[in-house]
Amino acid sequence: MLCPLNWGLGHATRCIPIVNKLLSDGHIVFIASSGAALTLLKKEFPDLNYFSITDYQIKYSRKLLILNLFIQIPKLLRSIKNEHVEIEKIVTQNNIDLIISDNRYGAWSRKIKSIFITHQLNIQTPIFSFFVKKTNELFLARFDKICVPDFEGDINLSGKLSHCKFKHPNIQFIGSLSRFKKNVVESTKTIDLLFIISGPEPHRSIFENLILVETEKHKNLITIIVRGIPDEPDLPEVNDNCKIFNHLATGELQKLILSAKKVISRSGYTSIMDYAELRVFPFVIPTPSQTEQEYLAKYLSDIGFAYSMKQADFSIDKILNLQATNSTINFNSSYNLSDLLL
Repeated sequence: MLCPLNWGLGHATRCIPIVNKLLSDGHIVFIASSGAALTLLKKEFPDLNYFSITDYQIKYSRKLLILNLFIQIPKLLRSIKNEHVEIEKIVTQNNIDLIISDNRYGAWSRKIKSIFITHQLNIQTPIFSFFVKKTNELFLARFDKICVPDFEGDINLSGKLSHCKFKHPNIQFIGSLSRFKKNVVESTKTIDLLFIISGPEPHRSIFENLILVETEKHKNLITIIVRGIPDEPDLPEVNDNCKIFNHLATGELQKLILSAKKVISRSGYTSIMDYAELRVFPFVIPTPSQTEQEYLAKYLSDIGFAYSMKQADFSIDKILNLQATNSTINFNSSYNLSDLLL
């Protein structure tokens, strides 16, 4: 059973190759999740078995994001406890023999092997960092194995988020985990700007509104916006040279990314793994006050993998003045899902 976190769409999309691997190996796949993550996977794999479980329902504020998140810790702990009860019930009633949890802390069982996928062994917080690290270690001690979707050596995607001292007897780096397939044919660049929006509200909508305002200033550019909300039926109005989608299937999105002169998105880790797989040089704009994304944006800019820009400084004019190129970084290998399942 696969259990991706519903926190943006990245946890769900990076589980797509895991589902494909399980199915190709002849396994019966159950998926337990919530919200948009569950909706996305149902669209990708309509014939699987699904369970709706407790959503963490963390609310982001426009300001004082970190303090706001710490205030919600009691609610988060209750959600994790309820989630664990639900998971144990599903395991018992459906004879589940393996759990793979992508950042769902309650998705484990005493009865069967439980694997946890995360790139954040060293969670970045401006305050209470020691408390957060120790709490993370206590939660992950319940899992039999931790799989880190990154490369173990000096050339890696996550920097100090994953490459740190962490107390657990079984940690394994499995390589970059992407739903996309390596591009073997050079694509014609017919799209000037591709915006891929993701992440929790209200910051997803704030970023979208900034983009919509900017695209009205550049009606001559061929622009595509992917909103990252698969359960939304309506679309905002845009100019004739701009196309907008609420969500795209994996193959369609890969074609757009490879056809775009410039790809602009948040610096979420799953997006970064996708760009690494396709050897695309992205323009990343971290969610304000989201420390993981802010760290990744700076780290990836420093190693020459991406351009980084603060949301407060964002404009299409500034994007146009920066030259996109293919990433020149050579990573050790692609992901190894056989290692994950051992």
